[in-house]
Amino acid sequence: MSEQHGKPTPSPRIGLFFCECGPNMGNAIRLDDLAAQEAWPEAAVVQRHAFLCAPDGKAKLAEQVRTQGLDRVVIGGCSPHEHEATFRQVLADAGLNPFLLQMTNLREQCEWQGDDDGQATVRARGLVRGALWRAAQQEAVETRTVEASADVVVIGGGMAGLSAALTLAQKNRRVALVERSAALGGLLARLDEVFPSMKCASCFLEPAINQVLDHPQIDVLRESRVVSVKGFHGQFTVEVESAAPAVDPSRCMGAGECAAACPVSFPDPLDEGVGQRKAIGMAYSGSLPHVSHVDPVHCGRCNGAGCDGPCVQACPMNAIDFQRAPVNRTLTCGAVVVATGMETLPVPAVPGVISCVQLERMLHPQGPTSGKVTVPGGGVPRRVVLAPSSEMPARDTDLARRELTKLAVRLLDVCEGVELQLAGDCHQATLAAPMIEQLRAAGVAFSSGALDPATLVPTDNGVSYRRAGKLASTGTADLVVLWTGTRPSSTVGELARDLHVRTTAEGFLEADVDLLVPTGTRVPGIYVVGAALGPRPLGDVVRDGTAAAGRILSTRLPGERLELEPLAARVIPERCGACGVCVTACPYGAIRTLADGKCRVEPAHCRGCGTCAAACPSLAIACPQFEYRQVSAEISGLLAMEGTTRSH
Repeated sequence: MSEQHGKPTPSPRIGLFFCECGPNMGNAIRLDDLAAQEAWPEAAVVQRHAFLCAPDGKAKLAEQVRTQGLDRVVIGGCSPHEHEATFRQVLADAGLNPFLLQMTNLREQCEWQGDDDGQATVRARGLVRGALWRAAQQEAVETRTVEASADVVVIGGGMAGLSAALTLAQKNRRVALVERSAALGGLLARLDEVFPSMKCASCFLEPAINQVLDHPQIDVLRESRVVSVKGFHGQFTVEVESAAPAVDPSRCMGAGECAAACPVSFPDPLDEGVGQRKAIGMAYSGSLPHVSHVDPVHCGRCNGAGCDGPCVQACPMNAIDFQRAPVNRTLTCGAVVVATGMETLPVPAVPGVISCVQLERMLHPQGPTSGKVTVPGGGVPRRVVLAPSSEMPARDTDLARRELTKLAVRLLDVCEGVELQLAGDCHQATLAAPMIEQLRAAGVAFSSGALDPATLVPTDNGVSYRRAGKLASTGTADLVVLWTGTRPSSTVGELARDLHVRTTAEGFLEADVDLLVPTGTRVPGIYVVGAALGPRPLGDVVRDGTAAAGRILSTRLPGERLELEPLAARVIPERCGACGVCVTACPYGAIRTLADGKCRVEPAHCRGCGTCAAACPSLAIACPQFEYRQVSAEISGLLAMEGTTRSH
């Protein structure tokens, strides 16, 4: 008998079952001694089976639970990671709460450690004793279910996010597409043609954007950012903050009178300063949605510089109102797709040196130079070198070669008689063989060695450069086009912490190692796609988005119910000192502070990790199956001398 709240309670009837795990057990551990009934006075039943996880073994276990009236089960065998779920289901089928099971790993921790004068058996006996003493303190844990959400939040409106959203948007499922900029399309929107087909980028990007904007199941939240993500697979709560919509998208027709009236101009970040833009206007020519937006950094009305707002007077649709407030939304979804993309690194500030993006914008018919490529002073380049930087990360190598090769082909089209040199072994670019052949036939020179950015110096004849490597050489060109590398989107670091997703050494988000779910992460329900994983070609970006969407469609079905974490922590109010340590410690944001200062765990957000309980200085947080008395009992059993027994 034991006492609970001062009253005697019956000792539990514990069944102790040893699994020989076929040939895996019994060489180091002396099973005859370990599995003897008389060795375990704490157990009402002691049995040994060759394969307890086999169908006949599970049937015998269930029979013993029913016929012997067992209310606790201890199994000594393999790792709980392998078969704990299996035996919990056996207990449930036999009418016993599945959490009244305790497994102890004798195979990895004793048998496979080898024998040293019988020490494997001694260790096994200690583990089993600890499990028995712990099992005596266990209590039933009840599971609860909530309705799972089939909706999805997609973070990022580039091509990966667009492909994911279009695949996901179906009947009984809503998709919220959160994009931090004013227009959709991401990095692809800056390009004129794409590798390797050399097809018009906008010819397939614009239809995709229009489908998203017109789809009844997709909500597009532009100029918005994700503030927090809480919960778990099937029950995420996503807080989204949207900028104050100074321009009403339902009224704006994109006529452009506001931009014409605006007195503020600044270098356009879209084309890395090649052209200028106004503080109000379209994100870029032909951008979608076809709505003007206000740049809050440069607009006089937004930054308090005293602009009198001539755009308001010029707008024929009365669509501009600077008094609107930011909008905060709380979204509930079953899964989150992260498609935050990447950014390109800047080039050295040397006249005559431009980035690949700057050249892309020059080549674009609707770009700042209307498709003309010029050098400082306005002339047409006669000698152009396209090369990766010697400081470029190795991960960028193939993408850099592809893009530089594509740009070389485009330059031949627009710059008649231009002398081109492609450095950095661009002839090895994947899928570029037809382009390489075309360039060689046109007399383009190919060379090894990337350009050292520290050697780029303006001269009277253009820009001097030096190629790095064993075959280092110097030269001069009218124009140097440099691929310096890529980096994650600026929002990734904060977002990764909020999502509890790992990042690579370079800062990109990291997918799980599961080859069957290539876009999945260690957090179920969180998927990472496209260039958020690192630089990759357009085809891979689109496939990533579709692959993540397909996985979600097969795992989050409308109308499903979701089982909450049964081992969710709980706060004991009378012990809580209202210090708030647990709120800070919880990695999942599952704890909130009540009006009286005390804390409460939200079961729908808790994942049962126990971090809060370990941090609480008042021992005011209990974790089912891992309460103090249960863990203490197991430790006492492990440390007890041979022959010691403990009252239940």
